[in-house]
Amino acid sequence: MHANVFHEKRKAKPSVSIVSALVCKDAIIVAGDSRMTDSPSIRDDAKKIFQIEFKEGTALVAQSGNIESSSNVMDLLLQSIKGQPLHDYRMIAEATSKALLTFKRTLAKHHGCALKKLSDLFLRDASLNCSLMICHFFGGEPFVFSGNLNGGGGLTRVQGYSHWSIGIGKEMAQYFLSQFKISEMDRMLAFATAVCVIHEVKSCVTGCGGDIQVSAINSMNRSVELSKGAIQKAEVRMAEEIKDYKRQWLIKMQRTLKRGAQEYPGENITGLEYYS
Repeated sequence: MHANVFHEKRKAKPSVSIVSALVCKDAIIVAGDSRMTDSPSIRDDAKKIFQIEFKEGTALVAQSGNIESSSNVMDLLLQSIKGQPLHDYRMIAEATSKALLTFKRTLAKHHGCALKKLSDLFLRDASLNCSLMICHFFGGEPFVFSGNLNGGGGLTRVQGYSHWSIGIGKEMAQYFLSQFKISEMDRMLAFATAVCVIHEVKSCVTGCGGDIQVSAINSMNRSVELSKGAIQKAEVRMAEEIKDYKRQWLIKMQRTLKRGAQEYPGENITGLEYYS
């Protein structure tokens, strides 16, 4: 077990990082930054996207938030899933949900509280929380599941969207990605789009940072991690197209924050520190 997450005295920090999954015509592209909470600090060199091997291939697992919490959950998941046959589309998501629950029980026991009271701990310190996203194919169909440590129902399938994001920058990433017809893209265009969106989220949201990392998985559940050189070329390719969406997003956020300040005078309307 990664023990630092159990320390009693911690300075609360906001949740950090961004990871997005894009379901295109022939693959799922998963991209993210490299920032995660590493108690009691924040680091910009964390590996966020992992390949989990099962009998017929691999699945991609992405994490955001507290690296100690997610690492504990990942260790439990690997112990239960490695080398097993993928006999059902829910199998990996259910194994991840069980791993989340097991770690939550350990965390509750350490803090001497009932499992249902653990949410109070996350309210006091949101940086203890972590989010996970699972991506793979089953029967040629793409599946994306998402959930977090503080959630009560484990991982749920993302349906009705060709893209999904986790982490503090998720609203901005979802806005950018909604401007594109991702389901009609081939994997190379989706890859370039994902890279540029993460780049722009990093430039606006102070909770995101570090190098961009990208992995892709095809319908045969064969996955690959993209090189830094390919990522840099993708940033250049989509930079101009993203600029206008960034401007529109910032105008939208400024209006929202201004309206919030008017409706709730005297209150500390959060969000300004995340957008430049």
